[in-house]
Amino acid sequence: MPGCKATSEFQCDYRARPGKTCDRHLCAVHAHQVGTDVHFCPSHMKESSGDGKRAQRELFED
Repeated sequence: MPGCKATSEFQCDYRARPGKTCDRHLCAVHAHQVGTDVHFCPSHMKESSGDGKRAQRELFED
């Protein structure tokens, strides 16, 4: 995240387009875990939180 100096431990797994995820590097504070080994950055967490946008439920289907 811009301005964050913490060590990156995760990457954003939000599907930005077919076959491509956001991949923004995230520290433990800025990574939002939304599934097993699935994390969203703060902006994609907000975007996927149900405010009329698709919540990417296919990430969690078996």
